[in-house]
Amino acid sequence: MRAFLVGVMAVSALAPAAATTAAASTAPAVTGVAPSSGPDTGQNSVTITGTSLASATAVNFGTVAAAITSNTDTQIVATAPPQSAGLTVDVTVTTPAGTSAATPADRYTYTLPPWEDFGGALASSPVATSMGSPTVDAFMAGTDGALWHRWFDASRAWNWESLGGRPTSAAAALAHDCELDVFIRGADLALWENVFTRSNCQHPGWSGWHSLGGRLAAEPAAAAYGYPSTTTIDVFVEGTDRRLWVDSLNVALGTWNWRPAGGLLQAAPAAVVVSDTEAWAFVQAADLGLWYWSTATGWHSLGGRLASKPAVTFDGQPSAHVDAYLEGADQALWHWTSATGSWESVGGRIASAPSAQVYGGRYHSNFVVVQGADRGLWLASSTPSFATGWSWQNWEGRLLGPPALVAGASAGLEVFVEGEDHALWHRADGMPAA
Repeated sequence: MRAFLVGVMAVSALAPAAATTAAASTAPAVTGVAPSSGPDTGQNSVTITGTSLASATAVNFGTVAAAITSNTDTQIVATAPPQSAGLTVDVTVTTPAGTSAATPADRYTYTLPPWEDFGGALASSPVATSMGSPTVDAFMAGTDGALWHRWFDASRAWNWESLGGRPTSAAAALAHDCELDVFIRGADLALWENVFTRSNCQHPGWSGWHSLGGRLAAEPAAAAYGYPSTTTIDVFVEGTDRRLWVDSLNVALGTWNWRPAGGLLQAAPAAVVVSDTEAWAFVQAADLGLWYWSTATGWHSLGGRLASKPAVTFDGQPSAHVDAYLEGADQALWHWTSATGSWESVGGRIASAPSAQVYGGRYHSNFVVVQGADRGLWLASSTPSFATGWSWQNWEGRLLGPPALVAGASAGLEVFVEGEDHALWHRADGMPAA
């Protein structure tokens, strides 16, 4: 009897091992993915169902690996990796027995995150900036005649406040050091300023509006420069005489000084800092060409033929250069760079002045948002280090004017627009760079 029992026990002990070996020899199969779509930012949980999924060594969304959070023979929960919006991929599972075959049941589509309706009643297109991640600040004139501020604070909450004033143009917002300076054309056509100081700096909070004088024909543009902290703030404006004027603040003395820069403008200027001692103002001149005025070297003609105000960026990597973006006379997006002194057509069919930002980690990318001829939002992007050219992405929506782009603050990219209902709308895409 003892021998018989021992024999039975031996056979029983071998049975599970045999079953495991049989299961391990069967290649995995994916029969479902839920949800079957998600944001291009990734980071959402996706449940993968199928057979022979135990002991998975990898889950891939297309060619990109995903993190596995749980795994059984019939179900895996994984975290979707980020990929481009509009891309549909096969979700495959790899085990020691092989990799699942691609089928229609394993497909997953990347989508853009949704638009957010922030409400409000706008009387101007928004402008936006950041005092540092994760904070974001957007400003726009309201139909009540005041300037309104929508901001994302350090506790990751959105807020509204009225700053009063009587703006008759879009604002210019300038973040530097401990301050956030906001400039508008007032009801009297003069330049007005309101300054916010951080809570950990001297005299925190808003200063209230004060007039800097002058007579403006359009919205201002501002630049702050100096080392190791700001020494000069320049505000560039198109005067009612259509000339370029500059109001400069000597930070050490606390004094503002107007001076004429001349020229003959067709639209409001755009400003960019190029060094610790120099800023440039780009304008659409009377000949409809692109010109810039340097605080150090005066006027320079760059040619081209503009249909609206340009947008400009400065990139210090890999070599310092300035990039200008504009709507051409052919309604395409055009790009000029000081890196080569040359022009290129980015294409598209646009209906507004662009908004541009440089963003990225080791390799910087150029991002430009525009209102398309279809009145939707379009994003053009390029990474010069990889020489991949420009690509377009449809961000949808329905705009009434130029968008405002912020990069690397609360999200990788985020855009503020005035919607067809005159409310403020917002779309954010991606995570900030580390």
